Amino acid sequence: MSQDFTSATLVRSFTHPTFEFPTSVARAAVSHGIGSDSQRPFAIVIVGGLISGLVLSIFLLPTLYTWLARTGDQLPAAETEEAV
Repeated sequence: MSQDFTSATLVRSFTHPTFEFPTSVARAAVSHGIGSDSQRPFAIVIVGGLISGLVLSIFLLPTLYTWLARTGDQLPAAETEEAV
């Protein structure tokens, strides 16, 4: 079974749930109804944490890797799967 994982596929598979969950929790983050006094702070923390995690992992980590990588560093070659 061979799958071609491109960078667009990997980014999409990471960002989709990260944007989907905060948008579903956003209703609780902006609610002002009965019981929202206890739910709203949790929802705000969850949405903020997921969005900041997305920004850190997409922008900051690759930047740090680029700054810290030496000129001779190379990624190992991809392992190939043999047909059984």
